[in-house]
Amino acid sequence: GGAVVVHAGVIPGTPLSDMTPRDITTMRSVSQSEDGSLTASALNHRSPAAEGGMRPWTDLWIGPETVIYGHDASTGLNIGPRLGGAG
Repeated sequence: GGAVVVHAGVIPGTPLSDMTPRDITTMRSVSQSEDGSLTASALNHRSPAAEGGMRPWTDLWIGPETVIYGHDASTGLNIGPRLGGAG
């Protein structure tokens, strides 16, 4: 387990070492490609500009680390299994 503290979020299924500083500081959502891979997006999944299939990264995060984040405060407090943040 353990914990990871980031500004925005993480890409589920991607090692932290493979994420860019931009990913962990700007993302709000992820989009899934046809091959199943996830890509970080700074757009809120509810935004009119958001592409179909875009979801909050928090919906897909299962750990093992607990992620503490604070980027998307406009959507309210989100505390759940393996999550703690304003999102």
